[in-house]
Amino acid sequence: MVSLENACPSFTLITQNVDGLHPLAGSRKIIELHGSLWRMRCMRCGRITENRSLELPRLPHCDLCRSLLRPDVVWFGEAINPLHLKKSLEACQGGGVFLVIGTSGIVQPAASFASIAKEHGAFTIEINMVDSEIADRDLLLIGRASEVVPQLIHANH
Repeated sequence: MVSLENACPSFTLITQNVDGLHPLAGSRKIIELHGSLWRMRCMRCGRITENRSLELPRLPHCDLCRSLLRPDVVWFGEAINPLHLKKSLEACQGGGVFLVIGTSGIVQPAASFASIAKEHGAFTIEINMVDSEIADRDLLLIGRASEVVPQLIHANH
């Protein structure tokens, strides 16, 4: 993904992954729609801090207000950060090429992003190991993202 970001100035990576691997790989223009396990959020004051320790106290507390901390992720039934959703929708409306990579195409609102992108003139490509529930795509490429994405980049150079 970093090579795509470097090749395309308007690139935005929207991920539902909470593993934090995209930033570690060097992605800079990224929206972690469902948050990151490597950040902690205070349940009272909302302060967000990075914590890459694998050893946490049984009940971690905020350094500022002493309230409990929780992972900065969206759990099922919780609302997505409105700013992340707004930025994601803006990116979907940018036109160009919209890649959907490695998803079931079921979890909303991300499952609708390809449709939104297509409505705004994007050419939509799904890269997946299997066919998903994504209906609004122009092209389906079956295969591993680690193999297909470099082929796409190479084909455009």
